[in-house]
Amino acid sequence: MALQDSILNKEGRAQIWVETLDSKTYKISPEFRIPRTWKVFNKVLSNYLASNTPELHSTDGNILIERVSSVQLPEGMQKVHISQGSQISQADKVEEMAKEQVCFYIPLNVESDDVEVFKTILFKETPKDANHSQRVENECSDAPSTSVEGDKDDDDDEEEEEEEKESKKRALEKGVFDKNRKFDKTLTVSKYKADPISTCYTVVCLLERALKF
Repeated sequence: MALQDSILNKEGRAQIWVETLDSKTYKISPEFRIPRTWKVFNKVLSNYLASNTPELHSTDGNILIERVSSVQLPEGMQKVHISQGSQISQADKVEEMAKEQVCFYIPLNVESDDVEVFKTILFKETPKDANHSQRVENECSDAPSTSVEGDKDDDDDEEEEEEEKESKKRALEKGVFDKNRKFDKTLTVSKYKADPISTCYTVVCLLERALKF
């Protein structure tokens, strides 16, 4: 969201691709305007993902999101992985590369609640109910943090745990979390373990400053 709304994107200096938990890759058009609230953005995106259609169009027919089979990077482009597992900030390195052709990979935290919402949608058959994704979101956000005695039995808990394990296993088998992906560099941009949204925002700010936007 931070990069999509950035002046870098609006000026044609960036191209965004998103890889989902089920190994589908989407090309995001610079014309796609992010809704002002997370709830609306979540509903738009989750409904589109659940529909399993290859393209999302604007009212005038322009392609806003397109599912692609592969990402063709220009020859010589550096592939830089932004890590969240180090205590040493290398933000200055990001600024140094700003004027080069660079593709940044920013991973999502697979344990976050937001990802759990999309995982619930993606690992199930495409729903016929148009409100399915909104209902899933509501169920996830309204779920109590502690269980109440009598709500579930042990069998239900075991089934849920098993289903979660299977979902992660399928994702790993499809290579979504492949740690062998070849990168030219691995950098960190903060001195503490930040969440993915903060990490992405930091990268955007560094690039904007380096390019004097």
